[in-house]
Amino acid sequence: MNKIFIESIHGGKRAVVYEDDLLCQYTLSLEGEEMRVGDIYIGVIEKILSDGMMFVSVGKNKVFVQPSGKYKNEKYKCSSELLVTVSKEAAEEKRAVALPYAVITGKYTVISEENRKPGISHRITDEEERKRLALIASKYPDYDIIMRTDASGASDEEIIAEIETGISRIKELGRRATYLKAPLLLQKGEDPVEKAVKNYIKTDEDRIYVDNKEDCQKYKATYKNVTLYNGEYSLFTEYGINGSLKKLLQRKIWLKSGGSIVIDRTEAMTVIDVNSANAGKGKDILSKVNTEAAKEIARQLRLRNLSGMIIIDFIGDKNSKATESLKNEFASIIKKDPIRTIILGMTELGLMQLTRQRVGKPLDKIIGCKCPECDGRGYV
Repeated sequence: MNKIFIESIHGGKRAVVYEDDLLCQYTLSLEGEEMRVGDIYIGVIEKILSDGMMFVSVGKNKVFVQPSGKYKNEKYKCSSELLVTVSKEAAEEKRAVALPYAVITGKYTVISEENRKPGISHRITDEEERKRLALIASKYPDYDIIMRTDASGASDEEIIAEIETGISRIKELGRRATYLKAPLLLQKGEDPVEKAVKNYIKTDEDRIYVDNKEDCQKYKATYKNVTLYNGEYSLFTEYGINGSLKKLLQRKIWLKSGGSIVIDRTEAMTVIDVNSANAGKGKDILSKVNTEAAKEIARQLRLRNLSGMIIIDFIGDKNSKATESLKNEFASIIKKDPIRTIILGMTELGLMQLTRQRVGKPLDKIIGCKCPECDGRGYV
């Protein structure tokens, strides 16, 4: 059973998600956020590099645009206007990335005019279902339609209705872009708290907790179990969530088995070290620690929203049979992660390599700040 707690704060909302009573996601939504994934702008091309990549001004910010597909052959000119959709938020020293066309994301589909082959979520494994969804997408050859995981089991009518609505929206945005003056925000991307609700509240058993009447009425129109809290303390304080949040950025995490994991994030990669610590010795004990660590690491990847290259040093035997078994076990665990995570394999030293797609900011950039004494290095 999933639970989501949504608390109103000054200038926005914050939410946490629990899966089977385990905290797995923290989300923050602020009013007037400058830029988020899914924002659609009319921008102005400021610079075109020799390889075709462009810098496009969308007001206070600039986005990095790399044309692909049919858009790669377009003849772009500096100072001309361009419709763009933000696909990656700015991170560290990197600019936000955008696509040179409108992208509309719905419950079942992602629609654009890139005009590639239809795509289907890798989480949909039933071949007959994949064929059905591919057939629906093929009816719209002028559009790039990606079928999301929720499309599996949805009726043809539901999916087609969403596609038709999305295409109409893309056409409307294109028309508006011809007569409105750049730079201008045409459409705001999906609110991260609303996105969390859609991603995790899917059954009648799942629950939503809110602290204001407006949210309560809004969610009750769609979901069954919605609870309005109006007690003396804040929602997060009442349900003991603030205590859990204080531990979110700890470098070392203790496991029930007596082992521990240590997480170090740098600009280049994230390194995770598994230690037996107080768990004892022996193959069975080490295997138990690794299994527990794999589950906790998968949870921490989602909770801290870690992305890019990730290296994990599990404990125990580094022979090929043992590492292959551990790799398969971890692959099974991370299937629940809604963000695409790929295990690349094991290094010669027995280190597991994986990559996780960057979607939004890491947790330490949302609720933390760089230490003025050590400049974020962790020592003085």
